[in-house]
Amino acid sequence: MRRVQLYLGAAGAIAVMANHRAMAEEDPSLKVTKQQEIAVVNAIYKQIAATKQEAAEADMKLYSNSIPGTTAKYTMVPIKGGEFLMGSPDSECNS
Repeated sequence: MRRVQLYLGAAGAIAVMANHRAMAEEDPSLKVTKQQEIAVVNAIYKQIAATKQEAAEADMKLYSNSIPGTTAKYTMVPIKGGEFLMGSPDSECNS
C-alpha cells in the first residue's frame, strides 16, 4: 500500500516534469536534464518515505489535500494491496 502512495507521488512529479518539458520546447532556458529529473523524483520519494505515518495497510485512510500556491485540490484513495487490472477492456472502442 505504501508503494502505491509513493508511486502516485512520483507519477505526479513526472507529470509536472512532462509539462515542464513542453514549456522548455518554447523556452530553452527551462530545459531539465535527465539527471536533474531523476534527482527531483528521488528527493520527492525520500520526503514521502520520511514523513509516512502508516505502519499497516489498515492505517491507510482516504484524505484530501491542496497543492500549495494554487486552488487545486485532490483526494487520495487507499487501494488494497495486491494485483489488479487497470484500464479499459480491449472490447471498448477508442472514440
